[in-house]
Amino acid sequence: VSFFGAPIEDPENAYHACLAGIRMLQAEAKYNEENKSKLPIIKETGEPFYLHSRVGINTGNMVVGNMGTSKKLNYTIMGNNVNLASRLEGTNKVYNSWIICSDTTWQAADSGIHKGELIARKLDYVRVVNVNKPVQIHNILGLKSEMDPAQVEAAALFNEGMRYYLMGSDTPEVK
Repeated sequence: VSFFGAPIEDPENAYHACLAGIRMLQAEAKYNEENKSKLPIIKETGEPFYLHSRVGINTGNMVVGNMGTSKKLNYTIMGNNVNLASRLEGTNKVYNSWIICSDTTWQAADSGIHKGELIARKLDYVRVVNVNKPVQIHNILGLKSEMDPAQVEAAALFNEGMRYYLMGSDTPEVK
């Protein structure tokens, strides 16, 4: 668990959380490449057992501070928005993705001076355990400046198709 914006206020916490997720997965890929000869082998495939993490990011009000007892005290976070982030992490498995964020996070991260820096695919609305209201989710793919232009274009096409899907249209209107 990581959190941004406490104890030091960070008005760009959503962007920084998404960027941290991207950097974490880049470091993981580098580790896998550098250590593939040392990793255990999966018997069924003969491939190394690579490290693969999933990231769930949500933005909202949370309780932050020292919690616990005098014997075990921890500076941490609690609340429904923390639980939603945890549920989004698990949702990656269904979408075969690595970083999923809520629409609240995406709207905050893709704004201001950082508008257009991140590339994401709008996925769908999901209902996670213990949250009644469906949540719009986005799959963070990377930083535009570090991605192949074809990947950026593919994400834009995907998002255009998703826009029609969410409107309930089978095909775009021809004008």
